[in-house]
Amino acid sequence: MTFCLAIFTILSLVTAPVASAASDMTGPVMVSSAVTPKSLNIATGPASVKVTVRLTDQTGADEPVVTLGHDASGQSQGFGEMTLVSGTTRDGTWERTMTIPQGSATGTWRVTLFPLDDTLGNTSTGFQTLATLNVTGTPSDVTGPVMVSSTVTPKSLNIATGPATVKVTVRLTDRTGADEPVVTLGHDATGQSQGFGEMTLVSGTTRDGTWERTMTIPQGSATGTWNVTLFPLDDTLGNTSTGFQTLGTLNVTGTPSDVTGPVMVSSAVTPKSLNIATGPATVKVTVRLTDRTGADEPVVTLGHDTTGQSQGFGEMTLVSGTTRDGTWERTMTIPQGSATGTWNVTLFPLDDTLGNTSTGFQTLATLNVTATLPGLKATPTPTVSGTAKVGSTLTAVPGTWLPAPVALAYQWYRSGVAITGASLPSYKLTATDIGKTITVRVKGKKAGFTTTSKTSAPTIAVTAGTLKATTPTLSGTAKVGSTLTATSGTWSPVPVALTYQWYRSGVAITGTNLPSYKLTASDIGKSITVRVTGKQAGFTTTSKTSAPTIAVTAGTLKTATPTLSGTTKVGSTITAVPGTWSPAPVALTYQWYRSGVAITGANLPSYKLTATDIAKTVTVRVTGKKAGFTTTSKTSAPTAAVSR
Repeated sequence: MTFCLAIFTILSLVTAPVASAASDMTGPVMVSSAVTPKSLNIATGPASVKVTVRLTDQTGADEPVVTLGHDASGQSQGFGEMTLVSGTTRDGTWERTMTIPQGSATGTWRVTLFPLDDTLGNTSTGFQTLATLNVTGTPSDVTGPVMVSSTVTPKSLNIATGPATVKVTVRLTDRTGADEPVVTLGHDATGQSQGFGEMTLVSGTTRDGTWERTMTIPQGSATGTWNVTLFPLDDTLGNTSTGFQTLGTLNVTGTPSDVTGPVMVSSAVTPKSLNIATGPATVKVTVRLTDRTGADEPVVTLGHDTTGQSQGFGEMTLVSGTTRDGTWERTMTIPQGSATGTWNVTLFPLDDTLGNTSTGFQTLATLNVTATLPGLKATPTPTVSGTAKVGSTLTAVPGTWLPAPVALAYQWYRSGVAITGASLPSYKLTATDIGKTITVRVKGKKAGFTTTSKTSAPTIAVTAGTLKATTPTLSGTAKVGSTLTATSGTWSPVPVALTYQWYRSGVAITGTNLPSYKLTASDIGKSITVRVTGKQAGFTTTSKTSAPTIAVTAGTLKTATPTLSGTTKVGSTITAVPGTWSPAPVALTYQWYRSGVAITGANLPSYKLTATDIAKTVTVRVTGKKAGFTTTSKTSAPTAAVSR
C-alpha cells in the first residue's frame, strides 16, 4: 500500500501531539507448540501430523496459519488455518492436522507457522519453524508437470461488431497428476487482460490428458497483439514446473472504444476526526466514478502507518447511477484499542470490465484518531548508524527520553513508507530498499503519559549489495550420451538463486538451463562450458563460467546379440529378435545371410526360407544407427541347416 509522504514529513519534524489510550499495539504471542509425530513413513500410504499451538493476545488472535514444506523439492502440503479447540482467542489452544501424500518427496519437511495477526491488525513479525519432520518412503514424483503440446485457435480475431473467443488446448503429463493449468489473455500495450482461469480436462487423465479453455475478448477492447500466457504448472504433490509460458500471440482487429481505466470525478470522507477512547468509530467513504465501459467495484482500506494496523478493507457498493457513471460507498470501522494518530483512507487502483486500470493507489483522506490520556514530554531526535547498502544493518540511536524510564518502540520507513514488521532497534537492508532513503521513528511510551514519536533524518539512498562467488567446475565424460554436471561453487551471502546456461564452443545452447546437460550429436568436436549466474534481490547479479571440457567425442551404442525364432524348414519364416539397443531410440536395419553370403533383398526383420536355402545355415546381421553415436552391427548365431 502507498501512503501519503507528506504526513511522514510532518511527523519527522514535530513531536506527535496525539494522546493515545490504545490498549493493544502488539501482535499475538505463542506460549507453546507441539508437533506429533515427527517421523513419518509414506511408503504404503499417506501420513498425517498434528500441530498444536497456544496463543495469547490482549484483543484476540486471528486464526493462525500453518503449512508443511519440503525445501529440497519445493513441495508443500496442508496450508490453512488452525482451529480453536480450547480457551478463547485471547488465550487459547489451536490445532490443525496436515497430511503428506504417498509419493511425496522424502527427507526433511518443515512445519512453518505464518506471522500471527490479531483482530486489530497487529502482527507478530516473522515466520516460525515449529518442527522438522523425517519422512521416509520411496518418492514416486519430485518433478512438476510437462507440457507435451499446445494449440491456440484462432490467432486472428475481429471485435469490431462483437466479442471474439479463442480456444487454448494443452496436453500435460505428470507421474502423480497435474493440477488444473491456468491461462490468461493479456495486452501488453494497455495492460488489459481477459479470461484468466483454470483449464478443463477434456480427455485422458490428470497424468496424461488434454486440457482446454475458451476465453473471450470483449468488443471495445484494445486491438493489436494479445499474448496467451500459461502460468507455472503444479501437480497434486506440490511440484512446480517453473516459469510462465507464452503459448501464442493473437492479432486482434476492430475499433477499440475503451482503452483507459475509470476516472474518479469526486470523493468524500466523513468524519475526518474520530475518538476511540470509549468505543469503535466509523468513517464513510464516497466516490463518484466514470468509465466508458463500466467500472469494477472500487476497493478501499484504512491504514495506520506507524503500527501497520489496517481495517475495513473491501469493495465499495454502488448506491446511485450505473457502473459507467455512479456513486459508490463503503463504511469502515476503527475498533476501540486500535492505534491512535494518523490513519490513511486509501483507494486501490481502479479497474473496469475490460481490464483497463487507472494506475496507482490514491490517498482519499487522512484521519486524526484520538483517545484521551495525559501527555508525555519529550524532545530528542533519533539518529541512524550503519552503511546504506543491501545486506548491511542500520541501528537506531534513540537519544534521551524523559521522564525516565520510557519504553521505546521502533518503526523503520522506506522513503517515508512504513516497512512492515521492521519494529526492532536495528534493521537489515533488503532489495526493496534500493534507491530509497531509510528513516526510523522512535516511539516513547510511559504509563499515564501521551505516546510521543520522533523520526530521524533520512539516510542516503540505499545501494545494491555485492555477491561473492567462486568459479564453477564440471564433472562427467565429454562423450555423446553422457551427462555433464555443474558444481556451482560457493556463493554468499546465502541464499543465492542460481541459474545455468550451457555453451557449445562459446555459443549458448538453447533450452539448457539446468545444473546438468546430456551431450548430443550437435556437440561432437566442440568444447562445453557452463555459466552459473547468481541472483539475490538487492545484490548485483554475478556470473561465473567454468573452464571448457575437451572436444566432445561420438557416443557408443550399447547392443545385444540378436537371436532367431522360427522353424528352419523351406516355406517357414524366421524372425529376428534384435535385443535391446540403447540409448533409445536406435534406428535398426537388417541383412540376412545364407551360409555367410548376403541374401539379395533380404533386409526385413523376418525372412521366408526358400529352396535355395536347403542344407544351408541362415544368420541375420542387425545394424544400429543413431546421430552422434558410432554405427554398430551384431550378427546372430547361425540356424541349423535348412530342411525341405
